[in-house]
Amino acid sequence: MQPHAATCRTPTTISRWAYHPDRFLTDVVATRQPAIITGLVNQWPAFTKWTPAYFQARFAHVRSRVVLNMPTSGTSYDHVADDFLHEMNLQDFVEHMLQTQRPCYFRRQDIRKLTGLERDVVFQSFTPSVSTDPTYVWLGSAGTRTGLHFDQQDNVLCQLHGQKAVWLIAPEASRHVYPYPGSVTKSQVSPDAPDLQRFPRFAQVDMQYAILQPGEALFIPHRWWHSVISLSPSISLSHEFGEKTNLRELAYSIHMGGLSSWLTVSKDFFWHGLLNRPFTRRLGDDPPFGQLLFTLLRSSLVRRT
Repeated sequence: MQPHAATCRTPTTISRWAYHPDRFLTDVVATRQPAIITGLVNQWPAFTKWTPAYFQARFAHVRSRVVLNMPTSGTSYDHVADDFLHEMNLQDFVEHMLQTQRPCYFRRQDIRKLTGLERDVVFQSFTPSVSTDPTYVWLGSAGTRTGLHFDQQDNVLCQLHGQKAVWLIAPEASRHVYPYPGSVTKSQVSPDAPDLQRFPRFAQVDMQYAILQPGEALFIPHRWWHSVISLSPSISLSHEFGEKTNLRELAYSIHMGGLSSWLTVSKDFFWHGLLNRPFTRRLGDDPPFGQLLFTLLRSSLVRRT
């Protein structure tokens, strides 16, 4: 796999930082720059326990919606979610994951629903409110991909098994990553193979790139664009923490998308938010951004009354 197209700028390597519990917030989080953290995840019980066979035996009968036969190129956000979602127990999924020629994902499962796993990881040094911060489990085959997007909280992606290729882009480049008009946290571009005829401004983007190894963690500041592709069967955790993106920052994201984003978000604000009309969920996508904005604004008004 090539980390970038020949006509794009050469990505820089994401810096690595040796974990120190007393300096994580000041040396990493406060810089608002991505960093690969070494010497943390490989000390957890999860690092030696969590294998595909462990999940297959421990949670054999846990049922969940999984993604099968994922697209192998482009961005998943172009596809309707229901075309790929299936109900399956974890025993069958892991067997399928290890044998399939098409990518599949057990994605974003709340760790609290997999009893006992919380004891195998330690996030206390990241944030004092760890008990309320969401942690998600991800299992997938080689070739699974998470399209280019940004999160609304700081995130630590922890790699327990297998390898993942990761691309990151700073928020300042948002105008050049071609956000979807109605989902401005998601990009239409695949950074591993960008179509520069459709998206010529992407050639101006400065990217960071790394292969995340087992036992490493990646700090992703909120609003940093990132895309992830599994290079082998993989088990990961994502842990979100800190302040959420505020309304001003969300408005800036719409502005970066241009006039089409303002028009689409405004339409979705009324149609899916105010009128609560149903929408078609895209693979790996959230509800329409206009609906999210309506929910945030309503919550803000309720708190003030």
